[in-house]
Amino acid sequence: GLIYLWWQIVGVSVWGGCFAGARLLPEKTSWNWRFALEAELSCIIATTKTANPRIEWKKIGSQGTTYVYFDGKVQGEWANRVQLSSRTSLTIYNVTRADKGIYRCEVVAPDDANLVAEINVNLTVHVKPVAPKCRVPSSVPVGKPATLYCQEQEGFPEPTYSWYRNDETLPPNSKASTKFQNSSFTVNPKTGMLVRNGGMSSDIPFPSADDLNIVGIVIGVLVVLVVLSLTTVGICCAYRNGFFLHNKQNGNRYNLIVEFFVTLAHKGPPNHMQEILILVLIPWLSVVAVQS
Repeated sequence: GLIYLWWQIVGVSVWGGCFAGARLLPEKTSWNWRFALEAELSCIIATTKTANPRIEWKKIGSQGTTYVYFDGKVQGEWANRVQLSSRTSLTIYNVTRADKGIYRCEVVAPDDANLVAEINVNLTVHVKPVAPKCRVPSSVPVGKPATLYCQEQEGFPEPTYSWYRNDETLPPNSKASTKFQNSSFTVNPKTGMLVRNGGMSSDIPFPSADDLNIVGIVIGVLVVLVVLSLTTVGICCAYRNGFFLHNKQNGNRYNLIVEFFVTLAHKGPPNHMQEILILVLIPWLSVVAVQS
């Protein structure tokens, strides 16, 4: 009695003979499968004298061996996703990342000279990567390095990453391309990290902290000027309507204006913005005092 096992997955087949003395098949075959599809693992008996050989499927894991199909039934957590067809073929539905691993088909044929035959299958599940999440610093101090991240956690095997600027792929090292020799950056295709070293040119622009500070100062001055203009209009209207007339004899009108701007200066932005307020307020206050 001679048992031949034939394992097949979509056109890929391996033949192995199990001879007298129950020699084990040494073949170990790998196969890749896509996530959420179904995988068919076939362990076909070519010839045997045993009318009903016993078929077993096991999954070999680092924590031990678990039965997938045993004693004529699908076992445990596999019950709703695994089916045995054609007497020996094992089909796994809705393949997940957790299904990857080594599966073993065992055939026990008591009436054959070779009682046991087995073959191992290494199943790898391919998972399509999702859209990566990127982290980019909002500002970078001049001359300091900056790291940009682009990563995703779903793809298997682990994906590789590429960075682009104006639809042009950035090289792993800026010095490797004549287009970026004036730059200083590195790209790690395995981790998705783009590291910009200090002193990089404008080939890959980053907003610097100094630039943002200048913009903030300009905006602050414009806001102060708008507030002062509105305040001037308000005081002029109040003056024309006689709001300050009852204080004219004791000089309180000038004091009210001074107190208003002193309060405004104390509530204003710290440091250099206070200096700007004083430079703008003093000439304006003098004009109002003269007009009083």
